[in-house]
Amino acid sequence: MPLKKRAYSDEEKQQREQMIIDAAQQLLMEKSYHSINMNEVARSANLAKGTVYLYFQTKEELFLTLFERQFEAWLEEVEVQLIALASSVTKEAVIDILVQTIAQNRQLVRLAALTNIIFAHTISYEHARDYTTLLHSQIVDLGIILEPLLGILPPSGTQLLYRIYVFVVGLESIANPAPVAKEVFAKNPSLQHPDFETELTALITMAIDALSDRS
Repeated sequence: MPLKKRAYSDEEKQQREQMIIDAAQQLLMEKSYHSINMNEVARSANLAKGTVYLYFQTKEELFLTLFERQFEAWLEEVEVQLIALASSVTKEAVIDILVQTIAQNRQLVRLAALTNIIFAHTISYEHARDYTTLLHSQIVDLGIILEPLLGILPPSGTQLLYRIYVFVVGLESIANPAPVAKEVFAKNPSLQHPDFETELTALITMAIDALSDRS
């Protein structure tokens, strides 16, 4: 008896999964995470709602996957730019790359801030294990590249990247507050409102200096 033909090839499945992720990314550019639902994602991807649930069981799982993809892309971009520095490597140049690649990807920052608050509480153990293991290995790899450039000893590069993650999550809520808080700052110029890039640069500099003192 001939084998029944599979409904979709692996390539077609990957294409559909990417269509769903792309739709979620586009919607997040237009509105807040909390106002997005899976019906909208399905319509944006030109797929049936049931099809979307074949790939992602929950909205949280979908957006965590989007964060994973963007975080991996950020790590790769930083590595490419660090390699391009060649002989002109300075601490300031490395810090600038780290800050600018983060500041220019506001969606990555927004997703990072949501990860531990929402996403991490709704996924399965298997997803959490795979997600944590993969990202940790990639962070370690980039940390190894950073260490000789900054004159810090292992595992300081990995520690620096984890600290940057903490800085980004914390600064996102302070430097980009809710609309009501933004209105308060706008009407009260005397109130201090931190600038994301300025504060991130200062925090990363302090972290590198602290790790250099231990080397």
